Amino acid sequence: MTRVDFEELTKKQIALAFLLVILIMSVQILFIRHIRNIRSEIDASAQENQLTEKIFRAKTDAVSRYKTGFNIDNAPAPSEAESATMFYSILINVLSTTGFEDASVIKVAESKDSVSFKVSGEAGYFPLLGLLSSFRQSSYLIRILNLDLTGQTDGYVGYSFTIECKISVPEPLKTEKNN
Repeated sequence: MTRVDFEELTKKQIALAFLLVILIMSVQILFIRHIRNIRSEIDASAQENQLTEKIFRAKTDAVSRYKTGFNIDNAPAPSEAESATMFYSILINVLSTTGFEDASVIKVAESKDSVSFKVSGEAGYFPLLGLLSSFRQSSYLIRILNLDLTGQTDGYVGYSFTIECKISVPEPLKTEKNN
C-alpha cells in the first residue's frame, strides 16, 4: 500500500475521492435497506404462514367435531312408533314445543303398520322450516307427504302437510295345539 500525500493531490482528485466515498456509502445504505426490506417480507410471510396454520387447524378441528357429531355408522336407525296414540302424542309435543300449538291435527288414515295425520295452519316461513327440520331429526320412521304452502303477507305462509309414521306390528301370539 502506498502512502498518499494530500498536499500533492489536486482539487479534482480530492473531489473524485470524496465522491467515491459518498458513492460507496450510498451503495452500502441501499444494500442495508434492501436487506431490511427482504427481512421484513420474510417475517411477514412467516407470520402469515403461522396464521394460515392456525386457521387450518381450527377448520380441521371443526370438521372432526362435525364428523364425530354426525357419526352415521354408530347412529341408531330410526325406529317404528309403538302405536298410533304414542305417535299422536309425540306429534302434539313437537308442535307445541316449536310454537305450533294452534295447528290443526286430524287423523287421515291408519293401517296395521302406519298412521297418517294432516297438519295445517298458518305460521312464519322460517319457524315452519324449523318445524320440518325437527321432523327430519326424529328418531322415528316418518315421512312428510302432500306439503302445500300458500304465501301470505309479512313472511307468513299457510301450510298443510300429511305426516305418516310407521307403527310396529305386534307379532302374532303363538298358540300350542293340544292333541
